[in-house]
Order: sequence, then C-alpha cells, then structure tokens
Amino acid sequence: MAGSPAGEPPIFGAVLERRRSRWPLWVAAAAAFVTAGTLFARTTRRTFPVVTPFGVRHFQPGMAGADVQALMGAGPIGTTRSDDGHDCVTYGHPSLKVPFFTLYDACFQDGKLVRVDERKLSAQSVDPEALKRWVEGQAPKVERP
Repeated sequence: MAGSPAGEPPIFGAVLERRRSRWPLWVAAAAAFVTAGTLFARTTRRTFPVVTPFGVRHFQPGMAGADVQALMGAGPIGTTRSDDGHDCVTYGHPSLKVPFFTLYDACFQDGKLVRVDERKLSAQSVDPEALKRWVEGQAPKVERP
C-alpha cells in the first residue's frame, strides 16, 4: 500500500486482508460425523432382514405377530414349535416354477419376535403329478413297523 515503509504491513492490513472462510470445512466435518453416527446406529441395531415380494423388510426383536404378518404381506403357511420352545410361524411362497425358494420361520416367545430363521429349499425333486395326487387325497399309504 502507498504510504507504508518498505517491509512493514499496511496499517489496515488486518482489516483489508481477506481470510479464507472455514465454514465449508465445518459443514463437511459435521456431515461426516452425522453419516458415521447413522451408519454405526444402523449396524449395531439387531434386525432380521427378510426378502418379501414387496422388497426387503427388516424385522426387529420384540415385534408382535400381527406386525410381522403385516410386513410379510401374506398369511403364514404353517406353524411349528422349535426345539428351544419358541412358537414359530412359517412364511414364504413355495413354488414349483422356480428352482429354489425361501421360507422364513418367525419365532416368538410370549407373543414377541425372538428370531427369524431362513431356509432355502428346492422343488426340483418334487414330481408335480405326485404332488397333485397328494393334494387330491390319493397319497400313497406308508406302512410303519
């Protein structure tokens, strides 16, 4: 600037000098922190991912049976009792038209979801004619000793 001795900063140099703003850095750091926190929360929360005809649904422990059925989008195809005493309800869409299909066993204790087990099954070895006879009540008699 004019009027300053050589080598000395101008009198209003601190005011006139443009400093680079640091707000983009702070915004990026805050976004990274929020993203990391969200990912950590989603991965530490225990859920059971299930593929339904309507997409992937995540079931949480403690859900009621009606909530599970509503997310599955279809009624159960069977019920069983597991070895550890849980009441399990089977959901899925068995088909002879595809080589493999998946069944899910939603197991409950005191009416609350405890776990979801996945079973991949194949219908390739099933003879459609034998299955049709079985459904029509013409199943072969099995003799037991």
